Amino acid sequence: MKSNDVDVKAQGLAVALFVYRRPHHTQKVLSSLAKCRGSNFVDLTIFSDGQRDLASQDSVREVREVCQDFQGAFRSATIYESETNLGLASSVIQGVSEVLKKHGDLAVLEDDTEVSPTFVEYMRLMLDNYRLDPGVMSISGYQFPPRTVPIPRNFHWDAYLSARCSSWGWGTWRDRWVTAEWDTTKLLEEIQEPKHADFLAEAGGDFMSMLKQQDRGDIDSWAVRFGASHIIQGRRCVYPRKTLIRNLGLDGSGEHCSELTWLRHHNLESWLPEKLPPSSLVDDGLSRQPGRAFSGDSSRLARLQRKLQRARAKMT
Repeated sequence: MKSNDVDVKAQGLAVALFVYRRPHHTQKVLSSLAKCRGSNFVDLTIFSDGQRDLASQDSVREVREVCQDFQGAFRSATIYESETNLGLASSVIQGVSEVLKKHGDLAVLEDDTEVSPTFVEYMRLMLDNYRLDPGVMSISGYQFPPRTVPIPRNFHWDAYLSARCSSWGWGTWRDRWVTAEWDTTKLLEEIQEPKHADFLAEAGGDFMSMLKQQDRGDIDSWAVRFGASHIIQGRRCVYPRKTLIRNLGLDGSGEHCSELTWLRHHNLESWLPEKLPPSSLVDDGLSRQPGRAFSGDSSRLARLQRKLQRARAKMT
């Protein structure tokens, strides 16, 4: 399927957006989504988490006011306002499950994932193209900056596959989502079986430690568990050659992201892939890059930062 075959009007696109207490970021994300080609065929569901404490009360209220302002910008818009603070992991698991009761697939955004003008078309294209490909578990809208993950000039395709999934502007299907395992104890037991070793290595050297952190309760991540389901099922995530997502939370304002400069994009462009590989065509070099990049291992800048930190430590 090529980009000129995309028909958003025929199927529409279900989008789930998860917001908490960042009104300025939420405004940017909703504005970028409303400016997408095909946004008038988007069925948007917004899940607004409740305040954690009195300090977040005003910002949660402001976020909800921003969301109300965009209700007329899409084919439909539904807003769920939680009275309690569920946390991102529970919000995403429950919210995605709810949307997929009505739709066969969806795209998922958070309040810091600004989108390219072609994001809606991209997700419709990718979800349609890989719907029947059993080797694919999810679609990423995010791609790393060229300085962090350079795509070889002789690489033939406009996308590549990796066992490491992305949670920054992503999509999946109902039949894949329902197979995900959320019990960390079960995941840890299963993922350490030898038959999963290659996929686990491809996902990155930090993956097991994050899964163990989840099991201990040190972190609360839906993405780590969804990622483990990719590995155990032997399925991959598809990444675009060029990014359609800019993570605004890399400015240090996010609940789960810090200033990870080697993952930050400064601009977004209108772009759609033309040549899409089947899941059977895995580039061994590129497939390992997302795991290395998310852990910082592939970034020259990150290595330099670590050297500087060690040098400063010796001076104190």
